[in-house]
Amino acid sequence: MDLSRMKLGCRWQPGDAPPVAVTAAHVPEVPGAWGRCSAPRISGDNATIGDCVETAAANAVQTALARAGLPGQIANSFVVDLYSRITGYKPGEPATDRGTNPADLFRYWQANAIGGYRLESVTGIEPVAEAAIRHAIVQTGGVFLVVALSVEQQAQTVWEPAGTPGSWGYHAVWCDSYDGALTFATSWGADMPIDRSYFTAPGFVHGAFALNLTRA
Repeated sequence: MDLSRMKLGCRWQPGDAPPVAVTAAHVPEVPGAWGRCSAPRISGDNATIGDCVETAAANAVQTALARAGLPGQIANSFVVDLYSRITGYKPGEPATDRGTNPADLFRYWQANAIGGYRLESVTGIEPVAEAAIRHAIVQTGGVFLVVALSVEQQAQTVWEPAGTPGSWGYHAVWCDSYDGALTFATSWGADMPIDRSYFTAPGFVHGAFALNLTRA
């Protein structure tokens, strides 16, 4: 996969985000590894349009379905339609492809079910606290992550700190597993490993959120 051709689409506005409520000091020791459930990976057409925020939400729902033992796969067309409903995107009109503020997704999701799940609440996690992020993965099924990608990340098979954070742009991903030094995100329909050094390096990880989802 040529990452340089991929779209991003996260319009990160830190002032709109839920405040940090969980830090590394708040969590117990976590298992050394947490396996991914057998949920389908959703691409959401994020390779061609800036709907990474909605795609991350769809992957969160897929994890919830899989962990509950329920069938179902969210179609890419559903994710694109969700992007349209939240932002006004119109397929075929590039000027309307402007990305999404995660806070807008959260507000929409609290009022409207996505894939049969409603967002009851969002808990902000200290973005550099790998232990807190992993604890949330174990306890809630995954973490909605906002990262500031550098251009150098386009050539990496494992995201590690390199270059200037945000020089490529902001991106939202869903993380639902980890093993050793790697935390695994779903992005563009594939696994994207993130090295633990990426969390502690200044400026790369800007938001981490645990999502409390309930069946609608």
